[in-house]
Amino acid sequence: MAKQRARKSLKSTGRLQVQAPSITRPRSEVARKIDWGGVYIVPPDETVLRLLPGGGKRAQPARMDLRGFVPSRPSTVISTWVSAQLEQAVTRHEWLGPLVHGMRHPASFDTVANLVADAVFDKIDYRLRGGAAWQLPEETLARGHGDCEDRATLLASALVAAGVSPYNVRVALGTVHLSRHGKSLGSRAHAWVVYRGEDGGWMALEPVPSNEKSKHPALGFEYDPRFVFNGDHKWSFTAQERPRPGKRWNELDPTFHGEVHKSIVTHAAAEANVPAPLRSQLARTFTTLFGNVIDNPDLRFQSYHPRDHFDSGVIDEAWATVLARLQRFYAKPLTDADGVNNLCWALHALADFYAHSTYAHFLKLEKGALIPYDPIAGTPALRYDYASDPTFSGADFSHYDAWWKPGMFDRLARWKGRPISGRYSFHGDSQDVIERLTNAPPDSAFPNPAARQFAGALPHHNELAVDEEVGSNKLYGSAAFKEQFAWRYHLALRHMVTALKQHPQIG
Repeated sequence: MAKQRARKSLKSTGRLQVQAPSITRPRSEVARKIDWGGVYIVPPDETVLRLLPGGGKRAQPARMDLRGFVPSRPSTVISTWVSAQLEQAVTRHEWLGPLVHGMRHPASFDTVANLVADAVFDKIDYRLRGGAAWQLPEETLARGHGDCEDRATLLASALVAAGVSPYNVRVALGTVHLSRHGKSLGSRAHAWVVYRGEDGGWMALEPVPSNEKSKHPALGFEYDPRFVFNGDHKWSFTAQERPRPGKRWNELDPTFHGEVHKSIVTHAAAEANVPAPLRSQLARTFTTLFGNVIDNPDLRFQSYHPRDHFDSGVIDEAWATVLARLQRFYAKPLTDADGVNNLCWALHALADFYAHSTYAHFLKLEKGALIPYDPIAGTPALRYDYASDPTFSGADFSHYDAWWKPGMFDRLARWKGRPISGRYSFHGDSQDVIERLTNAPPDSAFPNPAARQFAGALPHHNELAVDEEVGSNKLYGSAAFKEQFAWRYHLALRHMVTALKQHPQIG
């Protein structure tokens, strides 16, 4: 439920630790838009540092074409290993069979790509080496361990061997810029994989595992690619730049990685016994922006609509949107790209309902028990009598002067009987940098003067919402805020678990 654009999804409070392969814990920073396909073809490296027979443990320049580390026709060794891993996945989850064996159905390529990535990073240990020597994918497979570039080239080769087009796979070479609380911790040369999914977008597949015992939590982690390559070409990210052979690409120390997000979505997926392939794919809908874990709905802040976040009092339309998206998820195969995308948006909105609206406040006040809302039955029915509630009647809320001024109507009386949520992203009304960058809601969100007046009378989002475990706002001091968070986390978790279990391949 997030706003660290001023929006933060409800985060796990440590109630459940879920272990998973590193690839299910993405850490890519999105500080700028990157065309991962590259912009200019350049000559490939002609020498690569290798450990040669008779050369001892010191890396030696070897005359090799860099593209040979990701051949467009992978060897029998790689192909056989990949086939075995996919068959093991089908044995564990029979419903994967048509997707893995057909490679024609919607979601086939995304599903296979996720399965292959999990297999590589689960079976091949990350081991930081000195000397900058590159291993061939077959060598990495035989040894069972490798550095960042070793696991990256093995993964890229394995994806191609599994039937993914070589033009949808790249190994990226560049640096990662590390920071903590806005302070730079320097940069590290690095290699990773980017894969172009069925939705046309590129995702980064990070070969360095998460370090749960890191002494450096909450790090910012930003990719800065210089080149990408596959078995056919090498591309530069700057048209005038020429490659620098012999560069070390394996210097990333995994201890610089902080703890990755433990979101409510991960918690709910574990409780609902969601199959690992979907957990893995769903986890990759999250990324890291400005040091904070963000999912796709919050990344799309330039196409913002309040119905996607239960903002600005748009409650009924938001529920209709959530239910429609869940139905699309239920109607699709479990790892279908469109289904997963709809699930991502629906789960985000579910969390936002409990974080952003007044439902939890009045539920606890009137019922005591924590009962998730049923949008179809409209239960439990609550009174929402703001004027009689001392917390709300005593709060000094702001308003949006362009649409509402004191004296137009008694806003506490106008809110009565309905859950409300705070206004967000109105022109000239922003309370932080990200909100100022977020597009204003479209006119269709407030189609008439009465709707605009109602929205203008609402408190600001930051005055009303409970987005994180520690904080305060105009309604709650720090102790009450923390208590509200615990209630809302529980409600969102229970609602998500129920929603996930309704898919035919989960329930």
